[in-house]
Amino acid sequence: SKTRIPLFPNVPTMAEIGLTGYESQLWMAMLMPKGSPEIAVERITDALKKSLNDPEVIKSLQAQGLTVGDLFNEELASFLTTEKQKWEKLIQEANIKSD
Repeated sequence: SKTRIPLFPNVPTMAEIGLTGYESQLWMAMLMPKGSPEIAVERITDALKKSLNDPEVIKSLQAQGLTVGDLFNEELASFLTTEKQKWEKLIQEANIKSD
């Protein structure tokens, strides 16, 4: 990622050792079908935000080397679009094929 992983603070990022352009990170997201009722989206988003702000949940995730993000709804959609474009470009440039 762009920053060091808190679980391994002494391990430098790729950019810090001089390898730029090699950024990748693990991420997880909860998605709902397009056209889901807005009230359902709001309730689930609110519950997820509450859970991800719980100190015990944060502590548990950090113990696993994970950090809590804060992308929801439109921001998450934008992030997913950017990730898709990044990996499509890499796959095309490297001529990666599936068998």
